[in-house]
Amino acid sequence: MDGSQDYYDASSLDSIYSYAKKLEGKTLRTACHLAAIDDPHRRKGSFGNAIEEHYFHYDINSSADPDFAQVETELKTTPLRRKKNGELSAKERLVISMINYMSVVDETWETSSVQKKLSKILLIAYEYDKDLNPVDFFVDLVELWGIPPEDVPVFRRDWNTVVEKIRQGKAHELSGSDTFYLEAATKAASSKVRRPQPFSSIPAKPRAWAIKPAYMTAIFNSMLDAKAIERREGEGDLDLEHLVRSRFEPYFGLTEEELGEHCGYLHNGRRKPKNLCALITKHILGVDQNAKIAEFEKAGIKTKTIRLKRDGVPKESISFPTFDYFDLVARPFEESDFREYLRSKYLFVIYKEDEETRGRYLLSEVLFWQMSDKDLLEAQRCYEEMRRRVAMGRADWSVKSSENRCCHVRPHGRNKADVLPTPAGKPETKKCFWINARYIGEEIDRVRRETISGASGTLTANGTRAVHGSTVAQGVATAHGAGACNPPTQPSASVVDRSYVTKNVIRVAELFAGVGGFRLGLEGYSDPAHPQFAMPSAGPFKTIWANQWEPPGTPTRQFAAKCYRERFGEDSLINEDINKVLDAYEAGTIDIPDVDMVVGGFPCQDYSVAKPLSQASGIVGKKGVLWWDIYRFLRLKNTPRYVLLENVDRLLKSPASQRGRDFAIILSCFASLGYAVEWRVVNAADYGFPQKRRRVYIYAEKTDEAWDLADRMTRGVMAQALPVKPEVDPVGFTIPADPYECSESFGMGAKRSRFETAGVMQGCKVMTGRLNVEYNGTYKTLGDVLVDDAEVDESFFITDEDKLERWRYFKGGKSEPRVDKKTGFTYQYTEGSMAFPDPVDCPARTILTSEGGGRPHGANILCKRGTAAAAGWFRTSWTSCKGSPRAGRTWA
Repeated sequence: MDGSQDYYDASSLDSIYSYAKKLEGKTLRTACHLAAIDDPHRRKGSFGNAIEEHYFHYDINSSADPDFAQVETELKTTPLRRKKNGELSAKERLVISMINYMSVVDETWETSSVQKKLSKILLIAYEYDKDLNPVDFFVDLVELWGIPPEDVPVFRRDWNTVVEKIRQGKAHELSGSDTFYLEAATKAASSKVRRPQPFSSIPAKPRAWAIKPAYMTAIFNSMLDAKAIERREGEGDLDLEHLVRSRFEPYFGLTEEELGEHCGYLHNGRRKPKNLCALITKHILGVDQNAKIAEFEKAGIKTKTIRLKRDGVPKESISFPTFDYFDLVARPFEESDFREYLRSKYLFVIYKEDEETRGRYLLSEVLFWQMSDKDLLEAQRCYEEMRRRVAMGRADWSVKSSENRCCHVRPHGRNKADVLPTPAGKPETKKCFWINARYIGEEIDRVRRETISGASGTLTANGTRAVHGSTVAQGVATAHGAGACNPPTQPSASVVDRSYVTKNVIRVAELFAGVGGFRLGLEGYSDPAHPQFAMPSAGPFKTIWANQWEPPGTPTRQFAAKCYRERFGEDSLINEDINKVLDAYEAGTIDIPDVDMVVGGFPCQDYSVAKPLSQASGIVGKKGVLWWDIYRFLRLKNTPRYVLLENVDRLLKSPASQRGRDFAIILSCFASLGYAVEWRVVNAADYGFPQKRRRVYIYAEKTDEAWDLADRMTRGVMAQALPVKPEVDPVGFTIPADPYECSESFGMGAKRSRFETAGVMQGCKVMTGRLNVEYNGTYKTLGDVLVDDAEVDESFFITDEDKLERWRYFKGGKSEPRVDKKTGFTYQYTEGSMAFPDPVDCPARTILTSEGGGRPHGANILCKRGTAAAAGWFRTSWTSCKGSPRAGRTWA
C-alpha cells in the first residue's frame, strides 16, 4: 500500500476506520483534490478504483486476499440512488468476489472464502447521479459491517443452494431467483463469455458472489422500524423459507375471512383492510402490525394473496401501480419502477378453491417466488413495446396477454373517466402492468414441484434438461414407432433410466393428432387380448388436450377424429379447424389448458414422395401453412418447454426452387421464441421396428443454457433415444434470424440443401451432418405382427382373380402416356414397381390410416393367405372404428 502509512496505519482497523469516516459527507473532489476521473462512465468500477488509488493510496489489484490484509478487512464501495419519495435505496447488488466453479465445490459455508470476506467489510456508500462526474458523488455512509448473527442461517442456505447446483452440474442454470440475501450474479465483460464447470460439459456464465440490493437497502436504512421474527425453541437454525412455512402450516384449511377474524382484523363489522394479507402474515410470524418484518425488508420480500381456481389457474392477474405515460416514455426498463417490482421476491399466500363449495377459497400453501432472469427479459419486451406505442401516440393500444407470456397492460382506473395525459395530447384511461394469471399459475406449479423434489433434480427453477430431456428422449424412441408394435429390447447400455421422473407429470398437447400415434408412443398401450403388443409408457406423460381436423370439415371426412375419440374418450379431442380454435382462444371464448410439451405430425401432403419435388410447395402450400398454427400455438401458450414434431424427410430440402428454405424458416421461428432444436431423419426399421418409415423428427427445447452443438449431435436427446455414431464431420453455418429473410433468400439457386439428415440449432447457429445408426437389438418383420388367418375378417380376403389383376397393375412398374383431365395435356407417367405380394420376412412399407379397405391401392399391404404364423395385427385393428375406414391390410 504505497504511501498509506502517511494517512493511516494499515495494521490497525481503528486507524483505517477513523480515516475512512472522514469521507462521510464529502466528495472525492474535496477529499482528494481530484479534478476528474478518466473515462468515468465507461468503466463500472471507476469510483471504487478511484477511492482505492487516490484516497487509500494502494495499487489496484485482483488479489483474492482482503484489501486490508493485515486486519482481514475487505473494502467495498456501493452506489445509492434517491427515489421519488426522497428515500435512498441500493442501486445495485454488492459484488463480493468471483465464484471459482472448480474449487467452490470442495468448500463448506464455514470454510468458504466468501464467508470470510463477509465477516468484515469496510462499506462506503455514495449517492449515484448519472449526470455527475464520479468525483462529485456524495459519500453518505462509511461503516464497518459483517453478517449479523440472525442472518447467518439465510446466508448459509443461499450459499448451499448455489454450490449444490454447481455440484449437480447446473452452474449454467444459476439464477438470482434461487436465493434470498446472497446470490450468484453474472459478471463478465461480455454476455458471450463462458467458463467451464466441474460436473458438466456445458460451459456456464461467469458469476460472482453478491449481496442483493434489497438487503443493502435495509442496511442503509438502519432498520429502525423493522422487527425480526422471534425464533421459538427449535427454530434457531431454520432458514427463512422453512421458518415461514412452519408458522403458516397450522392455519392451512382456513378461509381468508376466518384467518382475518382469528388475527383480529375482521370483527364487529370491520371493513376488510386492503393490506389484510400483510397483516395476517405479520400476525402469524409474531411481528407487530405497525412494524416491518426485518427479514422481509432485507430480502425485498412482498406478500401477495393468490386465489387458485380448481384448475390451478389464479383467479386474477397480479397488478402493479398505474404508470405515468410521460414517465413511461422517458424511462427505459432498467430505470423503471416496473423492473423494481419484478426484481422483488414475493411470498405467495395461496388459497385454493374448495372442491365441494364453489367460490370458497381455503389457505393451502405458502411459497416464495421471484421472476427468473429469462422471464425478466420477456417482461422487458412487454414494457418496451408499451413504451414504444405510447411514444408513437397510441397509448390506447395495450400490450395483450396473448402478446407476451409473462405480462400485459390493461386499464387500472376507477372508471373510463379516470384518465391521465399522454405525450400525444389526448388523455387516456389509467393503466398499469399486470403479471399474467396463466404465467403465475405455471410458476406456482413449477416452484411447488421443485419444493417436492428438493435437490433430486426432478425439476429446478429454470427446468432441468438432463432429467426431462432423458424422459423426452424415451418419448422420441417410442413415439416414432407407435403405429407398429412394441419396440425391440435394446442392450441395457442404451436404455434410458426413467426412475427419477415418476413423480411429475409432463402435460402434453397433441396437434394434428390423427388417430393418436404420438399419444400411444408417450403414454403406452396395452390390450389383454394381445399382451405381446403391450408397450410401456415413455415416462410421466399425460395428454390433456388434442386437436384433429380434416378439411373441408364435412362429417364424412373426420375419420381420424372419430377413431381418436373412440379410443381415448369423447372429450379427449377438439374436432375443429385449429386456426378457428386459436382465434377463439385468443378472443377468450374458449380455454386451452397450459402444457409442458407440444407434439404433432403436421400435415405433409405438400411434401409427399408421391409427387415430384417441384410440386411440393412446402410451407407456402395449401397444408404446409399449418406450421404457422404450430408457431402461433407455441406463442399463445407461453412457449411450452418441449416440442416434438414429425414430418417427411423431404422437408429438409424443399422447395426445389430454394433448397432447404422451408426448414430454415421453421428453425428461424423456433429461434425467435427462444428454442434450441435437434433434428434427425429416422427410418423406424433401422431400430428394429417392423415398418419402413423414414421421417424427420424435430425436437425443440426452451432453454437458456448454451449448447455445445457438435457434442449435442451425438449426445443430445435424439441420440439418447436413438443411438448413433458420426459418419462425417458436421459443418456449421448461420441462418437468418428473420423468417421473412429466410423465405426471400435462403437456398436461392442452390442445387442441394445445406441441411443434412441430422443437426442442431441454437440462436440461429446451425451444426449439421450425417450420422450412422448404432443399434444392436433385434429386428422385427411384417410377419411378426400378423395374426392368424382365423382372426381376420372375411372382407379382407381377395379371391376374385380380376381384382387380383388390378392389384398387380397398381403394384407393378409403369411407363405409360396419361392425359391431364383439366388441360388435356398428354404426358408420360413413370412409376417404379412394388413387391407383389408384400414379403413378410422384412419390415413393411409405411401404412397410411386414410387408405383402407380391400380396394386396389398402391399404398395398401397385400400378403399371401397363411403366411402369418403368429403374433397380432397392427394394434388389433386400432383404426377399425365406427364410421372410419379400415386400415389397409389385405389378404390374398
